[in-house]
Amino acid sequence: MKSIFLLILSVMTGAESLTEVNACWEGWVEITSKYPHKEEIYDKVQVVSPANTIQSNQTEKWEKSDQFYLYHDTVKKFIRLIVQPFKSKDNGTYCFKFGQTTPPEKRKVKNVEKNNCTTINQTAYRTAKTNIRCNYSDLDQSKIKFICKGNNFTCKEILTTQLSKRSKGRFSLTDINSGFDLSVSQVSLNDAGVYWCGVKEKDDSYRAGIRKIQLKVKNITIFKRYPTAGKSLRLFCKYSANISNLIKFICKGENQNECQDIGNTTNTSIKGRFMIMDNKINLTITITLREVTAGDSGTYWCGAENTDEERSKIFISMFVVTVGE
Repeated sequence: MKSIFLLILSVMTGAESLTEVNACWEGWVEITSKYPHKEEIYDKVQVVSPANTIQSNQTEKWEKSDQFYLYHDTVKKFIRLIVQPFKSKDNGTYCFKFGQTTPPEKRKVKNVEKNNCTTINQTAYRTAKTNIRCNYSDLDQSKIKFICKGNNFTCKEILTTQLSKRSKGRFSLTDINSGFDLSVSQVSLNDAGVYWCGVKEKDDSYRAGIRKIQLKVKNITIFKRYPTAGKSLRLFCKYSANISNLIKFICKGENQNECQDIGNTTNTSIKGRFMIMDNKINLTITITLREVTAGDSGTYWCGAENTDEERSKIFISMFVVTVGE
């Protein structure tokens, strides 16, 4: 069973400082240690972990040993260690050694079982909009939070709560009580992959992933409709035979995760103007909206609702409706 652990990183050189961070078994931890003397040149550095010793023989290049990755940056003068996946045997003290005469910097990683940590599987649709939610425990509320996209063993930050600017290109971050939502507009196939919600120290001396999101991006059929105000609009949604017995629905909203339900095949007439009919012979849903107005413009989704406990939805087609005069 995967479990979430409280990691305590304490720097034990000089005055001891104590930092707490949440992380997951099978997640990752990144620790950065700066040169103790910036004027010095260190040809070789090493990190002694609880499991083994990781030796750096090259510079400006990642080196791998088991699940440990070490990077020696002689320009910015630091070494960076990534442990991924983080396992029980990795619990303990890490010694960062610079040369033979300099006292090592020690980081103690102590884990205390707390809660289960799970992987969230999420589906988005190309050209649409989607949200990725990062929830944090009460222990993490005071920490700097971020979201990053995984690339092999590294994770490139997209946005962080450390900065006042909460948007970057197609990405925007919105605070919620338990954390934040990352909004991704104009989703593309390149957005598929692994995302991590994380916490970090202000000076980036550590980062840790605490929630994993596996995002799948699918193509979806998109139709554009331009009805005239006051007229009726009819939408046709063709589906496959394997979902013919499921409840079909129509909802409105640019983001399918926040799509507002309008009607379904258990209640074919909603709010007077909407009607939805399911022809199981032709495998087609017909949605009719009478006397359309400018307020009916927007993005609509048709789909089917699974019978599982989560009542998950299968989205079939997307309609972009623009009502003209």
